[in-house]
Amino acid sequence: MEGNHLKVLEMMPDVIKIGSHENVKRQFIVALFISVLFVVPVMWMLMDRSPPYTFEHVNIIPHNTIQGGDIYITFRVKINRPACGGGVFYREFKEASGKLHLYDPIAQDKMLEIVDNKFTRINKLPDDISPGLTFYRSAACYTCNPIHSWLKWPVCIYTPSVEFNVLRKPT
Repeated sequence: MEGNHLKVLEMMPDVIKIGSHENVKRQFIVALFISVLFVVPVMWMLMDRSPPYTFEHVNIIPHNTIQGGDIYITFRVKINRPACGGGVFYREFKEASGKLHLYDPIAQDKMLEIVDNKFTRINKLPDDISPGLTFYRSAACYTCNPIHSWLKWPVCIYTPSVEFNVLRKPT
């Protein structure tokens, strides 16, 4: 009997070694699984910089507008992806002299409604804008995934500069 107990005791360290080796292997597999589960989506979101649409053409009507008047800006776009979340829109008018007229950013909870690859915005020109050649520029910045929100790193789309003419307001 005693001989059997000694054999069992002699084998114990090998069993413990094998068990701890299997334990390390399992921990490695679990760590690998968890890293794939979290790292891959985070990397995908970090690389996700495609804008929801790109501008193909921007048109301002009427081309000749009086100071303080309304302009209709029609954007023709190419849709690149399904809708993103909300966004912030920045607008400015730049006179030929270089003077900028900045508007307050507009925050929206959802993406613009684009119909037939077009959308229109109405903007009122400032009363103090100088007559002459003027350029309209804008940017739309979207948060398309949680990483964009957490890092405050939105995907931005910039319109090309569109020129139009401002006429003196009749007195």
